[in-house]
Amino acid sequence: EDSFNKIRGMFAICFYDIKNKKVTITRDCIGIKPLFFSNLTINGSKLFIFSSTQKAIIDFMKFPLDDNQIFRYLKMGISCDKRNTFFKGIHRLIPGTILTINYEGEIVHKNLKNNLSSLDLNLNNKYQDQEHRELIHKIFKEHLISDIPVATTISGGIDSSFLSCFAAKEHETKSFTLDSDLFKSEADDFSS
Repeated sequence: EDSFNKIRGMFAICFYDIKNKKVTITRDCIGIKPLFFSNLTINGSKLFIFSSTQKAIIDFMKFPLDDNQIFRYLKMGISCDKRNTFFKGIHRLIPGTILTINYEGEIVHKNLKNNLSSLDLNLNNKYQDQEHRELIHKIFKEHLISDIPVATTISGGIDSSFLSCFAAKEHETKSFTLDSDLFKSEADDFSS
């Protein structure tokens, strides 16, 4: 479980421990990669199902709709529940959580140590130019490790230009931009 704290980036992972007869699933702290699970008892047997989609779980077995979740969605226009889904018995694994279940069906929830809640948000309210630059350089060094040439595509916006500039400082890169009639808008037609 400690090895999960060393993983950087976006992920949803399952690890089966044969020796200790347990399954561990986890998601990154931001929660970009989805992970759903259901813990059931059917005819006296415990069953743990997980998937990156709800559909795979529903295909395995039918679940009743959760009227409260549907009502909230219809009333507010969004699904704001971090854990529950529109189906009773199917749950989202909360980002930054490690869930371990053994053969007896006992579940243990832990948080990743590198959780975003450990960030000192007060530092972000003060502009710390040197600290931000060092952090950006560190991130680029870690993510530009490659055994093949690295390239960037510049759209003309600030994000891609910024990323390409920093990447070029840390790694030999080639940058590309595209121009095509397909990208012209109606406004461009009136400007000439």
